[in-house]
Order: sequence, then structure tokens, then C-alpha cells
Amino acid sequence: MFFDSWFGLLRVLVVGTLAYAALVVLLRASGKRTLAKLNAFDLVVTVAL
Repeated sequence: MFFDSWFGLLRVLVVGTLAYAALVVLLRASGKRTLAKLNAFDLVVTVAL
């Protein structure tokens, strides 16, 4: 089956949403100048973490 329980699906949705929000906050807090200095590999690693 696609998922074991509704709790597991809800947990994935909540954790995914919180992780996305945290990533957006961290990238906004770091500033545009910091983002401009990142190359493609650094940006992918940052998003992956």
C-alpha cells in the first residue's frame, strides 16, 4: 500500500511543510549577497540538507 496509516501520512506532510518553511526562513535570513555567492553545487547541498 502507499502508506501504513493516516498518522504516517500526516507526519510526512507536517515535517515536509516545516522543513520547507525553515529552509525559506534561513535563505531569507542569509541575505541576497550570500545567495549570490553560492554556486549550483552549494545551493543543491543547502537545499538537500
